[in-house]
Amino acid sequence: LDKIQHNSSMFLIAFFALFVHGIAVDPPCTKQCVDTRQGCDQIFSDRSLCDDPEFAAIVQECLSTCDECCTNDPKYACPDLLGDTCTLQLCDLLPATAFDNCKGTCGLCQAAGPVCKDSTNTCSTMEAQCATDPQVQANCKKTCKQCTAVVPKTTVKTTTTTKKPTTTTKTPCYDADEACPSWVKNGFCSNPDAALKKKYCAKSCGYCK
Repeated sequence: LDKIQHNSSMFLIAFFALFVHGIAVDPPCTKQCVDTRQGCDQIFSDRSLCDDPEFAAIVQECLSTCDECCTNDPKYACPDLLGDTCTLQLCDLLPATAFDNCKGTCGLCQAAGPVCKDSTNTCSTMEAQCATDPQVQANCKKTCKQCTAVVPKTTVKTTTTTKKPTTTTKTPCYDADEACPSWVKNGFCSNPDAALKKKYCAKSCGYCK
């Protein structure tokens, strides 16, 4: 039954992604991103040249044409667990699903906690299903009261000396996001931004000593 419900949820996500696929929407980090060089569209009429190392310097002058506007924005510097299924429209239609699976596309890489809101306006009529329907739980987090933040546990080690007992606190080392194991498989730990890796996936990326 769980497998059927999971497949139903994934089908719904894919349906919404396909439904809005043809609508072009720019992420927020592109609003002030423009080409600083004339003729970028002609230079990169073959868009594959945007990935050619020999054109790297020119790409920096043609960020809009080469769709590189969000490359250096840390809010977008993490992988999408659902790959190409993630779209900007999905960020608005299913914010709870987007937070868990589409952080890179939705600019949520630095978000401190889950999006605490219902993703549809019919959640109030489905509150009775919160305890039994995973799809309702995923898309009606506020109604289902699933917005409580998770506070990492602190490990306290107690040592005893010949004089008197002392208590020392070990600095906690943990993954701030439960999706880190999946991110690792998608190359998150290869990200050059060490601060970002330590902040979100310190344990999975091997920073715990």
